[in-house]
Amino acid sequence: MRKQLTFKDFVQITFKYKNLWGGLIPMNLIAIAAIIAAFNGVWENLYWLYLGLGYFCIMILGVTIGYHRYVSHKSFETYTPVKYIILFFAMLAGQGSPIFWTATHRDLHHPYSDGEKDPHTPSKGILTSWFLWLWKVEEKDINYKHIIDLLKNPVYAFCHKYYMQLYWGANLIIALISFEFWIWFVVVPSFITFHSYSITNCLNHFRFMGYQNYESGDNSVNSPWLFPFVLGECWHNNHHGDVQAYNFGKVRWWEIDPSGLVIDLIKKRA
Repeated sequence: MRKQLTFKDFVQITFKYKNLWGGLIPMNLIAIAAIIAAFNGVWENLYWLYLGLGYFCIMILGVTIGYHRYVSHKSFETYTPVKYIILFFAMLAGQGSPIFWTATHRDLHHPYSDGEKDPHTPSKGILTSWFLWLWKVEEKDINYKHIIDLLKNPVYAFCHKYYMQLYWGANLIIALISFEFWIWFVVVPSFITFHSYSITNCLNHFRFMGYQNYESGDNSVNSPWLFPFVLGECWHNNHHGDVQAYNFGKVRWWEIDPSGLVIDLIKKRA
């Protein structure tokens, strides 16, 4: 009889093998090369359509709505087909499995925001906040009880265990169908999404970058000028002040959150 994986086994899969090395680094390099080629007129005009659609699917549906607001915070409920769609696009972003993403966000970032245990607080340095934290988080840093709901979910457990196989398998299939579509629908949007979240993790935690609607006990701020880069994630203090709200805006009239508006359309009605 095959041994059932324990909670510790699930977490070790992520932190022992450092699977993000196999996704983020090559994808960032490919994306940079593609962007340089675009400026040199290599690609046809259609790539802008692919890029816009990919950005919506991976950034908004996948990571912002999927990993962040649905999986990590359970701030809304939606229909089963939608759950699988947002999970697929979230995994295409290359930022790790739903368990890895949620473990670091739910267990380390929010409870210890801008403290010593926060893996990507800018107080540890901009480079650490931007990306180096991904390879500094260790298994011993994670409290399993905060992700027990995901560990018990067979879909999330499967996606965690076979994350790299699923990630590269999907990328290979899309690239074989259309290389140009893969570059501009998956690779470049994933690159933008990664750095968009790096902006949020880093710049939205400098007090001088914005204002606070909530006394959240950390340095999180709302930064209107970051809206073009991170959309509704720029209302970061609102999120830290009310983590269960799926719409990060609405506190002030100008705080518009596109992802919150999309959730209004896909959330399950009572």
